[in-house]
Amino acid sequence: MFRTCIFSLKLQKKQLFPLIIGRRTITAHETAAVLRPFYFAVHPDRFGSHPNERSINEESLKNLHEYVDSLQKGNKVQPTEIVFFIQAFDSKGHFIGLRKVKITLASSDLRTTLTSVLKSCELPLDYLQTISAQKRESGIVNQPVKWDPSYYAATGKPNPYQQSSYKPPPQKTLGGWLRENISRIRRYSESARFLQGEIDKICEKLVDLIGMSGIHWDNIWGNRHYMGCLKTFDRLCTQQTHRIQSILKGRMVVFSSKTGINLHGEVVLGSEDVPTEWMTLLLSVKAYDAVLERLPRMEHELSSLLNGIKVVRGQRHQMMMAQQYEVLLNKILNSLRRCQEDVLREIGTEDLSHLELVAEGDSGPLALSSSGQLLIPASVPGSMAVKFIAENKVNAVIFLAKNEREMEEMEEILVRCKKAFDLSSLLRDDTVTPQQMTECCKRLLDLQYGLGEYLQGAELRISMYYTVMKDGEITIPWNWLDDSGL
Repeated sequence: MFRTCIFSLKLQKKQLFPLIIGRRTITAHETAAVLRPFYFAVHPDRFGSHPNERSINEESLKNLHEYVDSLQKGNKVQPTEIVFFIQAFDSKGHFIGLRKVKITLASSDLRTTLTSVLKSCELPLDYLQTISAQKRESGIVNQPVKWDPSYYAATGKPNPYQQSSYKPPPQKTLGGWLRENISRIRRYSESARFLQGEIDKICEKLVDLIGMSGIHWDNIWGNRHYMGCLKTFDRLCTQQTHRIQSILKGRMVVFSSKTGINLHGEVVLGSEDVPTEWMTLLLSVKAYDAVLERLPRMEHELSSLLNGIKVVRGQRHQMMMAQQYEVLLNKILNSLRRCQEDVLREIGTEDLSHLELVAEGDSGPLALSSSGQLLIPASVPGSMAVKFIAENKVNAVIFLAKNEREMEEMEEILVRCKKAFDLSSLLRDDTVTPQQMTECCKRLLDLQYGLGEYLQGAELRISMYYTVMKDGEITIPWNWLDDSGL
């Protein structure tokens, strides 16, 4: 969830936790969104008839993931060069062969690295440019150092205090972008419809064969990758039908980026894992039932330790594994059990059942989200968490009420917009707030007759940038310009 508003404690001199102000560096979710067009361009599944290039792309993707992961964790990185192959098309959209792209990874800055990767494949930087350039390392505010001009001259680094002659590229209008890409959109959509039909057939066959409650795809990769996963899973089910029936009957199977059992009890199979890893999980599925039974009891105890506060699972918990969430709850519970005197002193016996608390991971600050949820990291001492809740409970009520109104308005406009354009789907990225989504949809409805021929029946995603995915999904920024907006 994008945090537009963070409230931090006024710390004493002896406290060891740094003050958090504003927004941190590029998050993992934002990084995935930035690289999504790149992933689609180089994904190995697109190179089935070119095994050598497919193998190279697989290895390069692995190296890129490790490099980006190291940057996000603040670890030192070694310069490296990676090679990718991408499909090349002529001006009419006809395939003309493969193009080799070399990318040198040498920067310790995540933004610079992402820019280099996208530019190498001539992909848009629109979304990356919308992310604040303000950096945070380990939650500590980095104060900029103003060096003498000779330092920048000697090192060759850009001087941030020197006026730049750079002129941003002209802004695109929604109508102009759609007209420019309409042939590609229709070609991808036609191909995607055929592929979706094949996917539906395999899913229906597997559900009937195994007796699962359903199969779901929750991944940044497109339908071609989904098809590959389904075929692999189909072979596994065909080979060990009775064994898998005894495990998965009545359960939901989700293909995602990880393998495990999520908070809903769904069996999650990692799209990049091999069948042996899937089978290892399947053989231990029933052992997770005890964990799933403990989680509500732990949430109830956490609530009782904080005067009945409502413990909710946030957006990032949707695909969190059950064991991981249990660890988070355990840490917070152990901390709060030792500071019940702080609860009495800071909150007293006041009923907090109207507030919402989200158990966060170890990294991150104490925060009040724009939706009014109190975000409590598992690593923060209980006394600090209690004080933070006491200081922000009033604002939390205001934000919760405001978010509820905005969500109701957004849901209403989504129904109208989807019906007006007969959209196959209308999705919102986490980086887009409900208020921004509502504004975007209202403006789309105002131009319904002008945009209808381009968006009719489309899969539409509202985000921060323009792109067309290979599975036919259209992504547009929430604050798009119309032709009269320039």
